[in-house]
Amino acid sequence: MKLEDVTKAMIDKSKVRAINTEDHTRDFLSYNFAKVEILEYGYSLGIALESIDPIRFRQIVVDEIYRNLEDKNWVEIEGEYYSREDINKCFQIEEEEI
Repeated sequence: MKLEDVTKAMIDKSKVRAINTEDHTRDFLSYNFAKVEILEYGYSLGIALESIDPIRFRQIVVDEIYRNLEDKNWVEIEGEYYSREDINKCFQIEEEEI
């Protein structure tokens, strides 16, 4: 089976779940950057940025989507994003030549 043959209906019947891009980005920022201190309280960067500047946070979410698609970590199927590895495992996708 090829990746382009996989449909949302097939995915819905499987155990593969769509990536929550906001959660992913929040976790990515929190894991890769130091905590932010505000009035002696420490906050993870993902939570702080989303609370203080939601527009900039959303821009980073979009950047993260494009980066993961370009790096072939994710695949977009009918408007949802999935881990390419999960899709390949579940549907036994033939590996593409890069």
